Formats: sequence, C-alpha cells, structure tokens
Amino acid sequence: MGTQLPLFAAELPASAQHTIRKAITLLERQSREPGVPFTSRHDVRDWLLLQAPS
Repeated sequence: MGTQLPLFAAELPASAQHTIRKAITLLERQSREPGVPFTSRHDVRDWLLLQAPS
C-alpha cells in the first residue's frame, strides 16, 4: 500500500499527486529514524501529522 494522500489531493492531476507522495515519503524518512529518540515537541508534532490519516 502506498502513501495515503491528504483529502485535498484527490482532485489534483496524477502528476501532482505523485509529487505529493514523493514529498511525504521524503519527509517521513527525514522526520523519524528508527531508534533515534525525539528531541523536541516540534519533531513529535511533525511525525504525528505525517502518520495521521487525512
């Protein structure tokens, strides 16, 4: 299963949806490395936002 898009993205062209999926994937990789603790509440917030369903 691929990255779930935000609800607003459903109306965008396929190329824009692809760009959003790639951006979310990159952000997820940079926001949370396994085994590395969160060091700020902002990191926690950002990670939770990425994990939340749209």
